[in-house]
Amino acid sequence: MQSIGASNFEPLPPDQIKTFLLSFHCPEQRVLAWVRAHTICYPCSSAYCVDNRSNELRNVDCARELGLDESVVSRRMARLIALGLIRVDDAGRIYLCGRVAPTPEVATEDSVSETLPPTVRRALESMEEGEAQALEDCLRVWKDDRNRPIDSGDLIDRPVWSSSTVLNKNKKRDDDKRTPREQPKYVTELDELVAEIRNATGIIEDRALIRAIIENVETRGGTLREFLDWVKLRARRLKERPGPGFYLSEARKWGSSANQPAPDPCQVSPTRPPAGGKCKCCGSFGLLPDGGYCECSMGRDLARVEKRTNAKSAAS
Repeated sequence: MQSIGASNFEPLPPDQIKTFLLSFHCPEQRVLAWVRAHTICYPCSSAYCVDNRSNELRNVDCARELGLDESVVSRRMARLIALGLIRVDDAGRIYLCGRVAPTPEVATEDSVSETLPPTVRRALESMEEGEAQALEDCLRVWKDDRNRPIDSGDLIDRPVWSSSTVLNKNKKRDDDKRTPREQPKYVTELDELVAEIRNATGIIEDRALIRAIIENVETRGGTLREFLDWVKLRARRLKERPGPGFYLSEARKWGSSANQPAPDPCQVSPTRPPAGGKCKCCGSFGLLPDGGYCECSMGRDLARVEKRTNAKSAAS
């Protein structure tokens, strides 16, 4: 510690240093961790970066071990030198500074890269120097504009919110909901199908797709009008823009139970007791005093069984 200029010794677990060598940290933290690992961590214990055999290490060794480009390591080294964390002598040896003294330029510079998220910083460091500088200039202008005090000129075009404007806006939205949007009219349902697919997908469909949709719908006993009314609602509920295959897939499933509306809810009545209850007309036996079948579920089941039995008897 005295060889690097430290006034005293503070123990630090090696993992606290070496964890910043991992690839998901920003290059600047990784380079600094590499310098620390090759100076103060066992078995190096040197004022400048060395390997396990006390061989001197340079920028190229850092780039090779961390898997970074040499230009990235060179820029990060220059940044760490400016921050006073490391220094490089004339022979190229990389020292870890025991006393951190940032350069005066660091205190006065207006850098925005250090306040960016790590992902954006890594993207900047992977760019060419000219491109990275241009992007930093744009971010600096954007930052200055955000931090600029609001003056009266900014308030001229700003909308003034009040309870009346909010109520009027909500009323306008309600009016829009009540007013149905005028839909274009087409000569045939086939034209409407073509227009629906083209508007929803943004692709000019081929005739084979239209023919396959119509054949699948007709094979399943549906009409093109019913299919259009159904598929339009499903297409509007999608988060992403549908593709042409969406309409063909819906046509192939047309008529299945999954594509049919949910059954109407049943309310409690004398012949439809709540779950676990008994029918008030027949006591859930299914037969009425006059010999007929009740309208409850048990009565309907008995009527179906008798109908099936009579049909088998007549066939035999």
